[in-house]
Amino acid sequence: MKLHYKILMSVSAMIAFVVAVLAIVVYSQFNATLKAQMEFSAMDMATTFASMGDIQHGLENGATPEQIQSIVEPIRKGTRYQYIIVMDMTGKQYSYPYESGLGKPYKNGGESRVLDHGEAYLLADSNKLISAIRAFVPINHDGKQLGAVLVGLLTDQVKVESEIHQRSLELALVVSVCIGIIIAYFLSMNIKKSIFGLEPKEIGLLLSERDLIFQSMDKGIIAVDTKGKLLLSNDKARTLLGLPTDADNQELSAYASGLSSRLMQALEKRTGCENETFAIHGANTVVINVCLMHDSKHEVTGVVASIEDLIQARAFAEEITDYRTLVDTLRAQNHEFMNKLHTVSGLLQLGHLDEAIDFVDQISQGSSQLDHLLTEHIRDHKLAGLLLSKYNQFSEKRVQLEITDESHLVELPDKLNSEELCSIVGNLLDNSFDSIIESDVAERKISFFINDLSDVLEIEIYNTGPEIDELTGDAIFNKGYTTKKDGQGIGLYLVKSIVSSIGGTIEWQNDEGVFWHVVIPFD
Repeated sequence: MKLHYKILMSVSAMIAFVVAVLAIVVYSQFNATLKAQMEFSAMDMATTFASMGDIQHGLENGATPEQIQSIVEPIRKGTRYQYIIVMDMTGKQYSYPYESGLGKPYKNGGESRVLDHGEAYLLADSNKLISAIRAFVPINHDGKQLGAVLVGLLTDQVKVESEIHQRSLELALVVSVCIGIIIAYFLSMNIKKSIFGLEPKEIGLLLSERDLIFQSMDKGIIAVDTKGKLLLSNDKARTLLGLPTDADNQELSAYASGLSSRLMQALEKRTGCENETFAIHGANTVVINVCLMHDSKHEVTGVVASIEDLIQARAFAEEITDYRTLVDTLRAQNHEFMNKLHTVSGLLQLGHLDEAIDFVDQISQGSSQLDHLLTEHIRDHKLAGLLLSKYNQFSEKRVQLEITDESHLVELPDKLNSEELCSIVGNLLDNSFDSIIESDVAERKISFFINDLSDVLEIEIYNTGPEIDELTGDAIFNKGYTTKKDGQGIGLYLVKSIVSSIGGTIEWQNDEGVFWHVVIPFD
């Protein structure tokens, strides 16, 4: 059975049960109250007649039953009572609903206590044919009992009056049950909508699948609410942040105060972040990406952060960069080779055999010089591959990349690895290339020099592109600073970050272009 049907039936059954119990209690209490009211009313009526002077004087002075009847019966007919009987001390009836009963002794019993002892009391009629509420009250005058008054109300009359009120009560109970069922229906539908129409089994399966996927991710994932409480985290996040297994639903600041402050800052500013480096406990450096969580009303309910170890992120990025570099190199070489083949083909078709041979020799000599320079002077294979890729890429765009003959690289400083060196050189070359491409300078040239022969590693790059605005200064190294329309302003920021982290320096100077100078100590 579907969930909303279970909810509807359960709530409806509960409402019906509560209403049934309530009806029983109300009916019982109502009947008891009505009966007590009738009894009190009968006793009051009997007391009223017993205290009437005309009746007292009539019994004392020997009035006839007809005389007493003329006093009592007109009053009785204006009430709900079926009979009011006035009797003397012998039980002789001086009033009766029917004329035939006047003057006859009372025979229905129950009058002995009022006649013999002068008591006032209530007593049910013992007659099998009828059931009535009876009130007996003695008639006293000047300290002497003259007789008694009996007021009777048939139980059937009580039932008739009770049923009138019971019908209204029954209608109210039925309406209550119907309203309860309608409310239960809308409640079940609202619950169904809240859980996106899923059944409990489907929710359980979805949660187990989500948890399996969540835990199998190679990135750390955490979610934090607006108060800084950790909503959930996977195993990778707990490993990177040093969180205990029971950290969920606790304050993140208790375990990673710096990260917690950064996430709270994102909540306050209502902005996320991408690829931001962050030191955990002053040791491990991670890369975090933060995005805001919203509810169905588009209100911010917290943040989700992905966390990745910086070393792993760099290794992955470098692997992708290597593939891209290889692809760019092959594409550029293919393009350049096809152009040269077309040139040779054209010279041969025109019959210029000697010129074709000279052209091939020239190409071979230039290629051999570059290959010799990269293989003999640059012993770092990744940097050599990067330079070859940039050479072909720039040549395709008619930008000359000159690698000076004095360049020399055999070993790197201990704090600098090949990937970081390629990041520094690649970003500076790309920055120089972009500045030339986006300008209309006549000379399109970039020169590169690297030297490890002293106690420092020097890198010099010069481009003939536009000079840097002196007013801008070192703001060019700020994250997000860019002069390109579609730029992200991350390249020079990364270069500055890497160089500064290993104790190096980077400087720039305008000289009919831009000259970059990077110094990294070996110690």
